[in-house]
Amino acid sequence: MGQLGKRLAAEQGDIEPDSDDGNLFDHSLQEQVILFQERNGLEADGIVDAATVRMLNVSVYERLDMIESNLERWRWLSYDPRERFIRVNIPEFKLYVMENEEPVLSIRAIAGTRERQTPVYSSMITSIELNPYWFVPPNILLNDIIPAVRRNIFYLEDRHMKILRDDWTEVDPMSVDWDSDFEDGFPYTVRQDPGPYNEMGRIKFLFPNPYYIAIHDTPFQELFEKPDRTLSSGCIRIDKPVELAAWILRDDPGWTMAHIIKIIDQGGNHIVDLAEEPVPLEILYLTAWSGENCTMHFREDIYKLDRQVLAALKKDPPRPGL
Repeated sequence: MGQLGKRLAAEQGDIEPDSDDGNLFDHSLQEQVILFQERNGLEADGIVDAATVRMLNVSVYERLDMIESNLERWRWLSYDPRERFIRVNIPEFKLYVMENEEPVLSIRAIAGTRERQTPVYSSMITSIELNPYWFVPPNILLNDIIPAVRRNIFYLEDRHMKILRDDWTEVDPMSVDWDSDFEDGFPYTVRQDPGPYNEMGRIKFLFPNPYYIAIHDTPFQELFEKPDRTLSSGCIRIDKPVELAAWILRDDPGWTMAHIIKIIDQGGNHIVDLAEEPVPLEILYLTAWSGENCTMHFREDIYKLDRQVLAALKKDPPRPGL
């Protein structure tokens, strides 16, 4: 058996070759490459490209470290059996709809960049906004929007954004001193109107949190084809927002997928209040876990958090004799 076959067999079990030539890249070996790619979050095309080689070269000792750090993360979680909830795994770029601890719907997700990380957090989804407004968070306003307006004064107009006072009256962008350093923050609210161009897409799921993040649709669906989806400013973008909304509202016979789409197509902003029956949400950071048939799955430590957990585990207790 060739070097590739031996490497895969060491992790995935014996490989039955299709021919007597152990160095031949045959169908059986290609199937094992596809399995390896699926387990490591790679494009499962059976091609041993640079990304696949990089994962193949991760040592068993690094994998053991990943397992140890993730076992520690699971220890932090309190086991609270729930009939239904939503789980997001940041490194996996996936949102799962969970019923009785089993996933019933898997949705591709986009997470925050390495500079603007999606936080690990637990909350409750309390409302769904159809044709949402986007209220630009302070960090995005200061780091992205204001520099863009300085380069192009029509930036806000081109993106259907408005500047609003506290009483919601509109401010003319030409009247703002954009050369100011805004040391005390921008004195107005910047809001993007609903529409196909809106950064939130056509549906937004809101949950209380101090990070100005939400789960939402996106007009840039092509981004879900990328294997590395650290692309947002912290929010979680998903590719099946209508399906998720229909699942959340399934106990109300009036809120079918067809009705949700109809409301969206009408174009007006519409908020569905879930305060009486909020849906639990947990945003996790897992780079290693056991799946079906105890098969191990690994993902890249995109935020380099595993090493922090391992370093903390190796430290002495904070108080002697603890």
